[in-house]
Amino acid sequence: MTAYEGWKEVWRPWYPLVEGIFYFCQGFYSIGSLLYVAIFAVDTFKLSLNTVALLQVAVVAPVYLKMIPLALCDRYPLGKYGRRRPYIAIAAIIYAISYAVLSQITTFDILWIATVMIGMLAWVVADGCLDGLTIDVTPPEKAGLMQGVAWGGRGLGYAFGALVIGVMSSSINWSIIVLMIGVFAVIQCLAGILIKEPKVTTERVASLDAYKKVAKRRETWIGLAYILLASTALLVSEVFGTTYLKEQTQTDTTTLGIALAIMSLGIFLGSLPMGIISDKVGTKKALLTGNVLAIIGCGLLATIGPGNLTWMLSIAFTAGAFQGAQMTAMLRMYMELSPPEIGGSMFALYSSMSNAGISVLASLTFYFAAPKLGNASGVLSVIPYVAVATLMIPFMTLYKPAKKDPAQAKR
Repeated sequence: MTAYEGWKEVWRPWYPLVEGIFYFCQGFYSIGSLLYVAIFAVDTFKLSLNTVALLQVAVVAPVYLKMIPLALCDRYPLGKYGRRRPYIAIAAIIYAISYAVLSQITTFDILWIATVMIGMLAWVVADGCLDGLTIDVTPPEKAGLMQGVAWGGRGLGYAFGALVIGVMSSSINWSIIVLMIGVFAVIQCLAGILIKEPKVTTERVASLDAYKKVAKRRETWIGLAYILLASTALLVSEVFGTTYLKEQTQTDTTTLGIALAIMSLGIFLGSLPMGIISDKVGTKKALLTGNVLAIIGCGLLATIGPGNLTWMLSIAFTAGAFQGAQMTAMLRMYMELSPPEIGGSMFALYSSMSNAGISVLASLTFYFAAPKLGNASGVLSVIPYVAVATLMIPFMTLYKPAKKDPAQAKR
């Protein structure tokens, strides 16, 4: 578990609320930025869809390298202010400047690309430092609650942003929308600053020895393999959600947007209960339950077809809830496998492995399976990965709630 108990200095019962606000704003920012790059680049810059796809790969480059800036934050506190909150405050300033500039750019050039990438770098720092700060301040028995609120808040913000920006983009100047995205990004950072971090001491900053100890732990390597395989269940909602749902249902874009918003609402409502449950039953049982639900969710998504809107929306909600539950259990595991002194960089490493599971392993599997078996069977093709990941759970030492003293229970 934790390498030190710094959380005892700073934990407050209202921190989960702050966590939820942070990730709600992050969800709004994430979908807003995605829609901005995709829609604005096509409508205003008149770029082809292929060019936009390449742009999206380029502008999110800071995300691929997330562990590097977070390792610096782990190692180098800024004076007496700490190694989390000062960097979050700097990210807020970068957000404000970059989105103010973006709101005035109407031509496609290197300035636009650079400014978008700078905004993504601010996202990496703010998000990663909050992950590290969460590890610093959270009691083991509250980790599930914190991650349930975080992932659920992100899903709710994602749904809200998709609906609001989707409606506004057709009738309001993009300059206003970009400024709105920037405002949510800044609010995200301000929320994170409300969480007080433990006092910085020598043993509470990153060191080479800390990384060596992590590298020697069995749980680290099993955890990385587990995350790579289990994350493939997020294939449809994270990567192929738009294309898959549209092709399977032959529906219009408006209805598709509603379906994705409902799926995100399902993520919100599935995440929080799983977080609370994991605190009660332990991480291993939560991981097992999450995987079973994720497999069921993939099976339900494979049943979607044209002509039954009610069924599609019901499945979108249910699959979102199940996948939200699975992700919350995994996020709890990320925290446990990330010692606080290197919490930011290790949590980023596990997140990157999850992204690899979704964007590389699951994507390639779907790419080869769908043409031969059909889209529905392509979704089911990731189930064996999740099943193998489930077999790894017993080989990790993870959080278990402390047993109550029978004498105390009678009182």
